[in-house]
Amino acid sequence: MVGGLAVNTGGVQGTAPGRDRGRRGAWVFGGGLALLLAALMFFSGTIYQYNLPRVKATTPQNGTLEKKETLSGYAEWETIENIYAPIAGTVARAAVKKGETVAAGQPLLQMSYDRDEAERKLRELDNSRAKLEVEIANIHLNIEKTKRAIANNSEARADAQKQYEKASGKSTTSNELALLEIDIRKAERTLADTLALYESGGATEREVTQAQDSLEVLGLQRETTLRSIADQQDRDADTLETLLKSAEGYEKSIADAKADLAAQELSLKSKDYDLAGLALSREPYERALADYAAYASINAPNAGTVLSVNAEAGQKIGENAVLISIGVGKAFLVDANLPLDNNFVFPGDACELSNTARTLTGTVISLTPGERGKTATVSVVSDAVSAGETFDIVFTQSSAVRYTLVPNGALNQDSDGYYVNLVKRRDGLLGKEFYLERLDVFVGDSDSGNTVITQGIMFIEPIALTSDKPVAPGDVIFLTNTADFFQD
Repeated sequence: MVGGLAVNTGGVQGTAPGRDRGRRGAWVFGGGLALLLAALMFFSGTIYQYNLPRVKATTPQNGTLEKKETLSGYAEWETIENIYAPIAGTVARAAVKKGETVAAGQPLLQMSYDRDEAERKLRELDNSRAKLEVEIANIHLNIEKTKRAIANNSEARADAQKQYEKASGKSTTSNELALLEIDIRKAERTLADTLALYESGGATEREVTQAQDSLEVLGLQRETTLRSIADQQDRDADTLETLLKSAEGYEKSIADAKADLAAQELSLKSKDYDLAGLALSREPYERALADYAAYASINAPNAGTVLSVNAEAGQKIGENAVLISIGVGKAFLVDANLPLDNNFVFPGDACELSNTARTLTGTVISLTPGERGKTATVSVVSDAVSAGETFDIVFTQSSAVRYTLVPNGALNQDSDGYYVNLVKRRDGLLGKEFYLERLDVFVGDSDSGNTVITQGIMFIEPIALTSDKPVAPGDVIFLTNTADFFQD
């Protein structure tokens, strides 16, 4: 009992072996406690770090924007020729089907047309023309007859006029009467001279009587001549009246003939118009018959692929109806629907079109805005492409200058603007720890991977890129790629 107490109270007072055992026990206890504390600190730090957001960091880079837009679309013919019905008719036979390849000039459709109507109309017009030509010939005969009548009447009128002028120009005093007047004046002077001689005794009474008888005979002859002249004048007046009436009759006949000639010439002109009208009336029917022959076969204007056939045997077709559509050439169009925010695709840009069969280069020929975006129309030329073939279309653009770039995932935005989270290191309760610090930046253009930083950033400091949990400035984090930025 006492010995036992001595051991309990004499950890110091006991024997030497006892003291050594106590000292070793204390060391073991202290070492265990230290190990326990170290283990607790290790597991506590591990648990602490395990619960921290796991962040991967990166640094800004100096580079170019590489914009890329990948869309899909299908090829359509750039040039489609629609073949129209030149005239109305009936399809006799369709010689091609949709999808067939045709050569230039190859028959596509055989047509039939109603020739009977056109031929009947032409026969009617020919009959009308024949009748009209007979009427015109008769009018020409009548015109020639009337012209001859006018010529004859004109000639007769001229003769009557000459006779009238000749008759009206004849002197009413004949030479005989003039001579008688001379003889009478001589006889009167002879009688006067004889009477004077008789008074002077130079002439006998018989000589006076003879002079008187001579004067009386001459007076009787003058009276007879005057009566003869008067009778001739009466006869001449009747002749002049007859000639005048005859001339007037010829004049009227000429006037009537001229009026008849004018009417006949007017009728001839009208008939000529009718004849020209018949010729014009023939033209559409003649043209129709020519068209029937020319368009009996509808042929392909160019080589290509038949896209649609809108006619079948027995079908009646109206003029200008679309019969067949043909894709022509090697050029195709592919439409790609770009998003509204696309700002780097423009007409003239080259792009890549690809599928499992081929890879081609196309050219953007137009941009068409729409309600939900804009349509880029791409032209591609190839003899291997088929209409309806689907392509992936890749539009790319590299910036002409280099910028300070950060990945889009490292960029944040709130009501104060854009910022990045700088990764900072400091001493913590459990050693070195990493935390986030806000850095406001100004941004420019961007592509699918990076954004241009125009102001506010340095290249040497890491920034948070990804995190397995939501983070905010001031948060302590676990940096997964520490060795990329910190050596100790």
